[in-house]
Amino acid sequence: MRRLPVAVHTAGILPLMETDGEDSSWVASGRFEPTRPVWEAIRQWRPLMEKPDVSGTCEWLQVLLELTRAQEAVTSFAGVLTLDHNLHHYMTETNSYCYRHLIADPLCCKDQRLPTRVRHEEVSRAGAEWTCDAAGIECNDGVKGTRGKDLLWWPEAADCSTPRILFVHGGGWQRHGPKEASYDVFAANLAQVTGAAVLVPDYLLVPLGNYLTILDYLLDSWQWLAKHGPSGEDCTAAPRPPMFVAGDSSGGASALSMLLQLSSKGLPLAAGFFAFSPWINLACNSPTYYSNAFSVVNDVAGKIIVGDILFRGAPTNVSHSLRELALKYFQGDASRLSDPLYSPFHATEAQLDELPPIYLAVSGSEVMTGAVAPGPRRGAGDVG
Repeated sequence: MRRLPVAVHTAGILPLMETDGEDSSWVASGRFEPTRPVWEAIRQWRPLMEKPDVSGTCEWLQVLLELTRAQEAVTSFAGVLTLDHNLHHYMTETNSYCYRHLIADPLCCKDQRLPTRVRHEEVSRAGAEWTCDAAGIECNDGVKGTRGKDLLWWPEAADCSTPRILFVHGGGWQRHGPKEASYDVFAANLAQVTGAAVLVPDYLLVPLGNYLTILDYLLDSWQWLAKHGPSGEDCTAAPRPPMFVAGDSSGGASALSMLLQLSSKGLPLAAGFFAFSPWINLACNSPTYYSNAFSVVNDVAGKIIVGDILFRGAPTNVSHSLRELALKYFQGDASRLSDPLYSPFHATEAQLDELPPIYLAVSGSEVMTGAVAPGPRRGAGDVG
């Protein structure tokens, strides 16, 4: 059996997160110190992205893992903090600042500043248009009306030889798009630090869409990206550069589901996959729903906060509500919650053997932590 190159980076707390009450994902920003190591690590990718072979991708993964280990501003501490005392006894001053503000307002810490050395444009593809709040079907997202325009970002001086990334946004499949929840800022930063063109699909949201229509949308976006470069330029006559798949939260699940099916559908293969807090066990039965549950402990030293500060309900309530979201994604078909293709945590060893190198970043204090690391460990053998 081929050993699958997988790197899983687990930090104590990843402070830049967004939540709409039903889904959470951290949105990295170069503005805050705790995420700079991740951006710096990704920046090391740039010379290696010229190597489409597996060895080049593995080299980048090793650089990324070592940099995040050496530079990560957050500690491996699981999140036991005294609110009445200095948090920087347990973490950096920047991290403690973010933690205090996230406790007060989970929507506080989204970067709104776009980098200056990138360009972007909307991509209209034939058959991709859909309507949020179509007749008789409620759309839960705040951006109503005609949708379906993907957003493409690329760095200055990019051309057809520039590597390309398909990034799938989170939001519990019911909310957000390429320009919402700071995903535009995130994608722009990703383009700038990697030197890659980044396409963020505006896929059909649940309940208008489902796991099959979302997958089809992503596959169509992937095929478009395989043929087009910066500014939507037709690059079919040029050699195809390395292409990567990425996502966060629920988007990470759909992105990995797509990755698992590229080969069988005869589509261009990815050189690598990376995800931030991917929600890939849609059965929502990982033990960290309990062990990382949010709680406030009254102690002689003050109030102690333990666990996931974004999902603050009881373990059974949190896992049940997320499972209900997954069931909506699957149109009520509970068998899909452990389907290897659509709940990728349950992928078989044979399926894992076909995957390119993978990098996953997840906070050690998240309730979903256990839904990320064990899957790749089962197929990889060695995990950082």
